[in-house]
Amino acid sequence: MTAREVAVKLIEPYVLRGDDPDWIKQPMGSMSNRNWVTLNVNGRTKGRDKIIVERLDGRQVNAVFSFREIYDEIQRSRRQPALL
Repeated sequence: MTAREVAVKLIEPYVLRGDDPDWIKQPMGSMSNRNWVTLNVNGRTKGRDKIIVERLDGRQVNAVFSFREIYDEIQRSRRQPALL
């Protein structure tokens, strides 16, 4: 799994459920012994639009993604018909 895929997994259930983007941007995170991903680190306004993957597969990576880009990507995939 890539850092981007982990970032998508953090917010995907909320986007697919139709939650408001401003609600989704509230501070949250997901941690396991191998991955650590956060949104809106420390509640700073400056960080509100970033998803940060700090650890991936047990390695320090510090990958940063735009919340809006990830959100829009999930929205687009939601609207595309499944391939058979």
